[in-house]
Amino acid sequence: MNIDNKQELNSLHRCLSVPDRWLTILLFLMSLPSAAIAQSKWTLTSADFQSRQIDLTAIDQAGVHAAAAGDRPAEVKAWADVLSLDRAIEFSAAGKYVVWLTDGDHLRGEPGKIEGEAFVFNASSIGMMSIPLRQIAAITRTTQTAPRERQSDDVVVLANGDTLHGIVSAFADKQLTVQVNGTATPVPFESVSAIYFASMAPAAATKPARAFRVRLADDSVMTAASVKTDDDQLDITLADASTRDIPFASVAAIEQINGPVSWLSSLPPAENIQTPLLQTSRPARMDRSVTGKPIRFGERTYTRGIGVAPYSRITWPINPALGYQAFRTQYAIDGAAPYADVTVRILLDGKAVHESKSFTAGQLSPVIVIPLGSAKTLSLEGDFGANYNVQAHLDWIEPALVKSTPTTPSTRP
Repeated sequence: MNIDNKQELNSLHRCLSVPDRWLTILLFLMSLPSAAIAQSKWTLTSADFQSRQIDLTAIDQAGVHAAAAGDRPAEVKAWADVLSLDRAIEFSAAGKYVVWLTDGDHLRGEPGKIEGEAFVFNASSIGMMSIPLRQIAAITRTTQTAPRERQSDDVVVLANGDTLHGIVSAFADKQLTVQVNGTATPVPFESVSAIYFASMAPAAATKPARAFRVRLADDSVMTAASVKTDDDQLDITLADASTRDIPFASVAAIEQINGPVSWLSSLPPAENIQTPLLQTSRPARMDRSVTGKPIRFGERTYTRGIGVAPYSRITWPINPALGYQAFRTQYAIDGAAPYADVTVRILLDGKAVHESKSFTAGQLSPVIVIPLGSAKTLSLEGDFGANYNVQAHLDWIEPALVKSTPTTPSTRP
């Protein structure tokens, strides 16, 4: 409340009786905007990759509502021009386990049980969820990394490092049952480090539609068909048409999917290969360097990117129905690494359309924009250079599919 508002309220207060004073105060407070939203500082990134700070006042079907600031009037940024919203927030761990979905979503919380063809999971952020087993890639402890490439059978990794290969047939009362060579093997769930589920036939393709990937303060990520604010809540509608209310204070980011831009780090790859020179495996990390640190170059930190180590090849299918026209990215060696030497390639349908040999540290590539044409797949490849894999940590910076091909490539300020 500003000084003028206080003076106005004090003047009314002196002129009214006690009951009228309380009624006036109540009506006055109700007329004020919701502080939880109106005073919320967010970074809005638009489809041209430009970012700016806004005072977020509301989110609805029309788009993102921003309050007036300086010379800029209040505005509504239509979804057709919105890439993402994010803000600095303190993340807090929640739950002992993470359920990883095949579409890239993941939820933290506590497992429940298998019911028919679904797995019941108590997500710390939104409560009980019944998730079709077909959609689950893995269930891991929170100390584990994202799931590895899926195999032909279920793999249960125990805390002591042992593994069981078979079919996870039941889970209830904190006990897992694994069918190993036709024999039911009970496993206490407390002794399980991770469960990697076998690949299943993909579900029938559906018409792509706008959706929103919401990241929460417990580092859960979920996809919603729609989002809107309601006072201090974010109302989301999930794919199964169920709705959930999330405290807006716990929302860290909202990214539009199947919108004008789609980050590759948010899309599940069809292939993710990492072949180390020696025995130490360094799988790709989404929105982190390969060592798990924020992606940086110079004084700038990038929210979106992919950290890899040679040899690495990650491939994504390109769905022509989504209407993406081009691929856009930059790349750099992670950190000060004087011996790093990497060959960088971008491939369409397995054919190199961009290559940079002996790429070394201390340089940021120009913005690379490649028309997709009729290509069915896009691959990012980091290959061994002159010094093999010594210090060779490569960051793909803001790799994205875009619907409008930029005429003059430029970096964001």
